[in-house]
Amino acid sequence: MKARVISYSGYKTDETPRVLKIGETLLPIAQIEDRWYSPGKTFFRVLTEGGDRYLLRHVEAPDVWTLEGFRSHRVDGAAHKAGKSDPPLAAALFRCN
Repeated sequence: MKARVISYSGYKTDETPRVLKIGETLLPIAQIEDRWYSPGKTFFRVLTEGGDRYLLRHVEAPDVWTLEGFRSHRVDGAAHKAGKSDPPLAAALFRCN
């Protein structure tokens, strides 16, 4: 699923995502939890200020961002409050494609 991302351009173009836009909602990114590289692509696992996690992919040549996965903090919080040690299956990061 295509995503709109406002990114920081430092050493290279679109070096790190700063804000994710879904519809008309702006989701500021609080932290980049992980980043990995593939030929011509960079993947980012980010944490938004609202506590949700998103998996973003940036394809460098056409400069396209896509949303690859999502995990809501609400599901994790419900599992934690219930005293369960393992998060429910629904809390796993799932693919959007």
